[in-house]
Amino acid sequence: MRRTLSHLVKKAAHERPARPPTLVGFDGTATDAWLTISSPRDDGAPLLLLVGRSTGVEVRAPLAEDSRGWQGHVTDEDLAVFEGETIDLHLALDDGAATRRRVAGGVDLAPFAAEGQPRRWYITVEGNVSVRRRRAAEVIAESGTFDVDHYLGEVARSSIAGIPEGMDPIEHYVAKGAAEGLDPSPMFDTTYYQRMNPTVRRNPLAHYRETGRRQGLSTRPEPSPSRRVGIGHRFPEGRDVRRVCLFAGYDPQGVVDDYVVAYIRELARHADVYYLADGEMPDPELARLAEHTEGAWAEPHGEYDFGSYSRLIDRVG
Repeated sequence: MRRTLSHLVKKAAHERPARPPTLVGFDGTATDAWLTISSPRDDGAPLLLLVGRSTGVEVRAPLAEDSRGWQGHVTDEDLAVFEGETIDLHLALDDGAATRRRVAGGVDLAPFAAEGQPRRWYITVEGNVSVRRRRAAEVIAESGTFDVDHYLGEVARSSIAGIPEGMDPIEHYVAKGAAEGLDPSPMFDTTYYQRMNPTVRRNPLAHYRETGRRQGLSTRPEPSPSRRVGIGHRFPEGRDVRRVCLFAGYDPQGVVDDYVVAYIRELARHADVYYLADGEMPDPELARLAEHTEGAWAEPHGEYDFGSYSRLIDRVG
């Protein structure tokens, strides 16, 4: 009887399904991860298989012995070949499919889903470990850079017939708005970013949050010089601010016309005026400007107005 019971116990133990390999440690980032997997060592030294869920594409990563089982290193280079495909993790002893076993989840992977990372490690509903490409709308929503009011204004000014009722504006931008060149915020010019980075196939804002930001890529054109903010210099309160005006004159008869006197008189209300004529001019004519200028001269140099400006700069300093 004892012999029979012993035989049955051994048989049951032999037929009991082996405990699946289990992820018990995760360190690093989504694209540079160190995985620790618990699995019996008497099965032999396994390989970690990254398997594309829809295509079956495989990438093999070696495993080294660890105090808790086996440890492997998965980098962005390993994951890049799968592009947007979901990746499942397996342990295998050799090339035979019969030895493959799905890696079960034994740690909480949510804390490693850092904002801006292009991929997310997660536990499936079956309790296994997988990696997926983060959806563009997910990346944008987590970044906090989407300005809903600005985008709604963009939609209203476009030829798009509004956003369908109940549809999230971010989802609309990913599905349609970006292709129409609409901007998700004043700080991001969709058309400009796509023109400057024509190889980007992913949503432009999601690509920027994942990659372009770290590369220092520009998100909008530089403002024109006339719109750039100045150095912020301010004169003390109550100080009379005066400006300098360099006035280049010319008259073939050597005359200062009345309209020139009137023009300089108005300029003198706002600036210190310095006058230089390219040519001969009698002193009485120059004297007509004395009341309205800080200095008035005539000098034949034949270099037109630019020559007069240059000489005035030398005189005024």
